[in-house]
Amino acid sequence: MVEGDRTRVQAYEGVCIARSGGGLNESFTVRKIFLRRSVERVFPVMSPMIDSIKVVRRGKVRRAKLLLPAPNCAASRPASSRKKQDRAAAVASKRSFLRI
Repeated sequence: MVEGDRTRVQAYEGVCIARSGGGLNESFTVRKIFLRRSVERVFPVMSPMIDSIKVVRRGKVRRAKLLLPAPNCAASRPASSRKKQDRAAAVASKRSFLRI
C-alpha cells in the first residue's frame, strides 16, 4: 500500500474462491468477511504490489470456482430463518425508533 512517499505491507486474509487466466495474466479472487459483509477482491498473481502469498489451510473442493453465496448473505440461509431474523430486525428497529 502506498501512502504519500512511503510504502507499507498490508495483510489481506480470506478464502480464495477462484483462479483464472494463466501465465502473466493469471489472477485469483479472495473473499473476506469484513464488518459482517463479504468483500471480494481480485489480485493478479504476478503483481509487483503483492509481497508474498501464504497458504494457511488447504481444502479439497469439487468446483473450479466457489461462487456460492457468502455465509452472511441472505440467500445462503433457509427462508424460515431469514423471515425470523427479518421480523426480529424490524421489531428492533421500531423499538429504537420509538425510544428517540
